[in-house]
Amino acid sequence: MKLFAPCPPGAEKTLAGELRGIGASSVRTASRGVAFEGDAKTVYAACLELMTASRILVELTSGPAPDEEDLYHLALDHPWETVFNTSASFACRVTGVPRDKDPRYANLKLKDAVADRFNKVQGKRPSVDRRSPDIRVETRWNGRRAIVFLNLSGPPLHERGYKLERTEASLRETTAATILALAEWPRIAAEGGGFVDPMCGSGTLLAEAAMMAAGLPPGVRRKNWGFEAWKAHDERLWADMLRDATIRYGEGLERVPRILGLDNDEDALRIAKANLRRAGLNSVVRLEKRDIITDSTDNWPRTERGLVCADPPYGHRIEIDPAPLYGALGESFRSLGPGWRMALLAPDKQTASASHLRAEEYYSTVSGGMDLILAVYDRHGDRQASVEQVPQRPSPPPGKRPAAQISDSETAPTPPPDPKAPSLKKALNRNIAALSKWADKTGVTSYRIWDSDMPEFNAAVDWYEGRWLHVQEFAPPGKVPPEKSRRRLHTLLTVLQDCTGIDDDHLFLKTRQRGIRPYGKMADKKDKLIIKENGVRFLINLTDYLDSGIFLDHRPTRAMIRDRIGNGRFLNLFAYTGTASVMAALGGASMTVSVDVSNTYLDWGMENVRLNRLDESKNVFVRSDAFAFLKGSRELFDIIFIDPPTYSNGAGREDWSVQDHHAALINFAMKRLAPGGTLLFSENFRRFELEGKLKRDFSVSEITAATIPPDFARRGKAHRCWEIHHPN
Repeated sequence: MKLFAPCPPGAEKTLAGELRGIGASSVRTASRGVAFEGDAKTVYAACLELMTASRILVELTSGPAPDEEDLYHLALDHPWETVFNTSASFACRVTGVPRDKDPRYANLKLKDAVADRFNKVQGKRPSVDRRSPDIRVETRWNGRRAIVFLNLSGPPLHERGYKLERTEASLRETTAATILALAEWPRIAAEGGGFVDPMCGSGTLLAEAAMMAAGLPPGVRRKNWGFEAWKAHDERLWADMLRDATIRYGEGLERVPRILGLDNDEDALRIAKANLRRAGLNSVVRLEKRDIITDSTDNWPRTERGLVCADPPYGHRIEIDPAPLYGALGESFRSLGPGWRMALLAPDKQTASASHLRAEEYYSTVSGGMDLILAVYDRHGDRQASVEQVPQRPSPPPGKRPAAQISDSETAPTPPPDPKAPSLKKALNRNIAALSKWADKTGVTSYRIWDSDMPEFNAAVDWYEGRWLHVQEFAPPGKVPPEKSRRRLHTLLTVLQDCTGIDDDHLFLKTRQRGIRPYGKMADKKDKLIIKENGVRFLINLTDYLDSGIFLDHRPTRAMIRDRIGNGRFLNLFAYTGTASVMAALGGASMTVSVDVSNTYLDWGMENVRLNRLDESKNVFVRSDAFAFLKGSRELFDIIFIDPPTYSNGAGREDWSVQDHHAALINFAMKRLAPGGTLLFSENFRRFELEGKLKRDFSVSEITAATIPPDFARRGKAHRCWEIHHPN
């Protein structure tokens, strides 16, 4: 396919290098973009990997088009029925239109051509959706010739999915990546250099610097793609590439160099922290409240080389003279070692010169529709930038810098909020404030922020990595009218999004019955995400099942298993996705055995093993009923973990009730427990009572208090847990 990737001015050479890196062929730079060739795999790699591209376009047809009628017939002759189905919506956009032509009329003729082609061939046409179409048709028309493209990336690629909160005039992600490339940040990072943004705002430069330095694919968090309704789309290939990219993203976090963000605005730091958390980068980027004018550089990374990169507020964040800010930046830069570089954005050269430094290079770029200057400085004073200088564009007139463009979205009519919405918001903010302090201190990145704290809002809400909300609504009592129940749920979702900044695409809602953990399938998206727990990576799925693939309330229990196992053998019955087995293996277990009746969850568990680069030969997954395995096994284990469902009659197992069958199960399991070993038995059935005879036959102690984490402590026992040993 003949493809084209538009980009910010100044990024052409960098983008060409990125394209060659993903295997694109016939790469040729052009003005504000790069042409290349490739297949579907190239397209998917471009969408996932490219940091400086704005969109990915595939050329469909081209030809002479002196006027709008010629443009119409050029598009009409193309077989659109081979590109997408009439069930998909579409929109058209014509760019490069000469001044004596009306772009709106050109758009109309292009749209008519597509619709008329479908009517002619199939007798029906697709609908038009200008806001969020499934298919985007783009045409470059200069009044003489037209090239018709299909936009395969969909929404602009600068929408990475992590920046849901913005400071005023927030820098576009693709522009930030371009700036970093022009400043030679990839080379500096590879040489062990540090990074400082002294005026970090919403954290865009920090996030892009971390992803670029560690080779993290920036597209893994996006949910909407232009190729999804494309007839040539290969869903299996895309799913495989997305999964591999997601795993590489998690692994790449370990390669992020020292990155520091500073700002004197509390709100800006709060926004930056939230954005970095959504990007999964909050643990590798340090934020501090500092004023560049009054503070020293003593807390900056003490590396031999590094990059200072800043987008100073030249009159658009605060109404002040920008000269003192640029002067302070210059003074700070002069205090650094000879291996450091600095890149400053400015509206013009005169503003940049207030740093009292001589720039090695000046580049032109654009952000949010405004022309900007990038000034690059080097402490050596003799190093030239490794990319070609871009011709200067005229400087804009002085004044406020406009905010980056944000696409509009339709809003549907909503019910009025519940009268208790203010109390809900107050309680939720209180939870988040308390838990975020605990989470930051302990390194926890996924935790429960709401657990039916108010009976009117009867749901459990887990916040994963600061990026995804998993809402499990408990069925309301029959006496609650359906309209009241719907209003309460809508109020809860609205307040959750207001307090966390999570958008609709990152909120997952399910309905469940209290006390039951059914694993039945609800969808088939196979969309797995990576979270971290105590430095361990686990895969979760927030769409396909009622539960996510990890029970957050067992976080302390898993840590206990890791700390106690030594080089012992570990057995995990009702293993689910094998998270406890992974923790045991990382604790030094000589062997882990995970038993479950579900191939899906056994495969998921093995994925968790591979994700953490554990020896597969020492981590065995067995498809079996727990009773059958225990009856047929002769192995002894040093720790056995049992976390059974309350009840089940699923395929591959006999009817199960934990209250009726737990005693027999534990008796069988104790025969497989080595002398001096420990059996951990956990259950979330609230009315569960441990069989009294077990306490007479074995040494039994309830350790529930030690296994309930703070985020599950508000509503009593999320589960109960016992430690069982052979009698002395």
